[in-house]
Amino acid sequence: MKTAKTIYLIVIILVTVAVVGFFGARRIRAFRGMFTDADIVKESVSLEPFKEIRLDADIADFTIVEGEEYRIDYEYPSNMTLKGEVDKETLKIELKGKKNNSFSLIRIDGNSVKTAEPKLKVVVPAGTDFEKVDLQIDAGNVTLSDRVIVELIADSDAGNFNLSKITAGKTNITADAGNIEIKDSTLGDCDLKTSAGRIKVDDSVMNSADAETSMGEIDFDNTTFEKGNIISDMGAVSVDGNFEELTCRTSLGKISVDSDSIDEAKLDLYMDMGDIKVNGESKGTEFKQN
Repeated sequence: MKTAKTIYLIVIILVTVAVVGFFGARRIRAFRGMFTDADIVKESVSLEPFKEIRLDADIADFTIVEGEEYRIDYEYPSNMTLKGEVDKETLKIELKGKKNNSFSLIRIDGNSVKTAEPKLKVVVPAGTDFEKVDLQIDAGNVTLSDRVIVELIADSDAGNFNLSKITAGKTNITADAGNIEIKDSTLGDCDLKTSAGRIKVDDSVMNSADAETSMGEIDFDNTTFEKGNIISDMGAVSVDGNFEELTCRTSLGKISVDSDSIDEAKLDLYMDMGDIKVNGESKGTEFKQN
């Protein structure tokens, strides 16, 4: 039995390394052809009001802030192209590297190393809510705070997501290589995935919580949800909060579950190697309740 588990874990490790290498290659391809010694463009563009945002970017750090008007503040190398327009109350932004450019992500100049980091900042008046925000980024970080969004979709091949004080309905966030962190937020049905990175949720309320990582920890702290389904191939799982139903699976790591209403909850916890603890009490490698 132990031999079988060992072989299984070795296979998981090899598959995970292959996945991370694949997405790393995608990141390199995303960078190829974007940056040379091009000048940096810095500009602000005023916009008509909008209720949705759709972003398609090769590389960019993205955020939404409050201001006196609707506009985009952007900063990017001149050998990239940016298109931004409002069409039927939807802000559509596209930031792409021009083809056939030779470049590297870093440029060494004397004793200094300079990096190109395109930035997109969407500015909206205070109290602006969004019906939908759809962010597709090959490489870059997303930072959102103090926003109301009916539907949030975000996907980055390489980058981190940081959400705080977000009120959203359906939420779907994927970070192939990067961390997902959510704080002090209220979300509907929530689907969080990362191939190599950590998922951490603090002081939040969700309708349902689906979280999956191939290599990394999953940590829900002081968080309430009705039903949770949490999977980690390699990494610890920690859940502390209130819930009605919880399913956890991990191949290598540990599972720790703590709740004031644990006796009423439905639990289905399983791991290949490690230890399961429920309110500090060891339960072996498999535990079911209710």
